[in-house]
Amino acid sequence: MKIDFKNFKVYIDIAKTMNQILDIRKDLSDGIYRTAQGVAGYALALKIYNSDSEEEYTDEEFSLIENYANQFGTPFFIEALKEIKQNAECSVTEIDTANE
Repeated sequence: MKIDFKNFKVYIDIAKTMNQILDIRKDLSDGIYRTAQGVAGYALALKIYNSDSEEEYTDEEFSLIENYANQFGTPFFIEALKEIKQNAECSVTEIDTANE
C-alpha cells in the first residue's frame, strides 16, 4: 500500500473536522529504529527516513508500522493508519468487483 509520510494527513480533533499535513518521517523512522527488532525494522526505518513522497509498503512493513503505532503512537496517528488501511482495502475490493 502507498503512504506518504512526508505529507501525512492527520485529524487534530476527535470530531475529525480539522486536519493537518505533517512530515512525520524523522520521528517515525527514529521510533521504529529504537523499538523494532532485526534487519526488517532497520530497513523500514531507513526506507521511511529516506522517502521523499508516496512510497509502496508491503503488508509486512505496514504491520511493523502498525505495531509501533499501537505501542507508542498517538491516537491521531493510529486513526490515520486505520484510514489508510481501510482505503487500501476498499480499493482492492473495488478492483476485484470490477474484474468479476
